[in-house]
Amino acid sequence: MKPKTFISYCAQDKALAQRLKEELGHSRCDPWQFELSAVPGTDAWGAILNQIENSDFFVVILSQAATASRPVQEEISHAHYCSINHPESKPRIIPLKIDDHIIVPRPIVRAVHLPFSELQFNSDFERLLHAMGVEQSPFGETTELDVTFSRGRVFDTKLEAGIFASNLIANHPQVSAKFQKLSAKARFAAGGRWQMPSPQEIIWEAETLRASRRGFER
Repeated sequence: MKPKTFISYCAQDKALAQRLKEELGHSRCDPWQFELSAVPGTDAWGAILNQIENSDFFVVILSQAATASRPVQEEISHAHYCSINHPESKPRIIPLKIDDHIIVPRPIVRAVHLPFSELQFNSDFERLLHAMGVEQSPFGETTELDVTFSRGRVFDTKLEAGIFASNLIANHPQVSAKFQKLSAKARFAAGGRWQMPSPQEIIWEAETLRASRRGFER
């Protein structure tokens, strides 16, 4: 199950919060960040409190502006209250300290702070995932893939690998960007003859398949 992660931040740090949400979403997490996650027309503060109460992690971006923000202070207080009253101490609070010269809010002063910088986002983000016990996956959103048979009782590894790769490129922005970069020269040389196969759905026909020591059989 993807760990639910609440991102607390002030308006000045919104861009960083949104980037965190996007990257966490690509890393086996279920992040919630107000601007991108709140449902229009609903009680905003009620939604925030509910998300905090049902989160596994509470990631707060600590900056000078954040420590002076009343909404951030209220979110921290609620997360702390929920954590000390939850049998599994959830949400687990992880302060991301993006400014060394701040006074950490009293409710989380004893929490281990994680130094975080936009200039070294990738390395610091990996440390955050490690602190959360989450490993990055290069497969991103390709979790819906299944496997099928292409030639009777024979599993065509080459064909299935190609279909899997096509899905991987289509569903994972980082992989897609890397693929576009690596294939730029080939696409340029091919001109209008370049053709990228569309992702295909690979389906298990579970009721007709069974495994044996010799492999798969229909």
